[in-house]
Amino acid sequence: MNNKIKYCAFKAILFLAISFYTIQGYAVQLPFSGLITGAAVAPGATGIPAIDDQHASLPATTGFINYKVTNYVKVAVNHQWATLVPTAYKYNILLKIDYDDNTPTSYSMNKTLYVEYDPTAGVTYKDYATYNFTGAHKINVSILSVTDVTTGLAVTNPEDNLNVMYGIGIERYKNFVS
Repeated sequence: MNNKIKYCAFKAILFLAISFYTIQGYAVQLPFSGLITGAAVAPGATGIPAIDDQHASLPATTGFINYKVTNYVKVAVNHQWATLVPTAYKYNILLKIDYDDNTPTSYSMNKTLYVEYDPTAGVTYKDYATYNFTGAHKINVSILSVTDVTTGLAVTNPEDNLNVMYGIGIERYKNFVS
């Protein structure tokens, strides 16, 4: 019986030793975001950059690794807007997306996102559009133009119940050993 207890104690100590040896880091999800909202959603508007808190030290990542970096730019109707917007609309919103990767090299691209709104109860409409990409550690978005899809005309003063959101999601692992 005494040998059985010693064997069980040995297995427990061995299990704990292996467990502590293999736990060398922790994971964390880090969100960084920006927003253009309300009357600011108009051609010529530029948001405040969303920046990874380690952006200044890239590409060096001493003590951690960035496992996955995901990014999004989203145009959406704000259904919580304080004032009812009585007019239906369909907009193509041309956005300029400036971003830095992990080197940090700067890039720029233009994307058009389509959104529509109808205040009529029970009517379905596309109230958001999202562009997803990967690898950006700094993002800034500018609104280049807003076009009414129905008329094809430029809109200089879009309805106030629009939001342009953009962000960075980083899955980062800290290494306790280094």
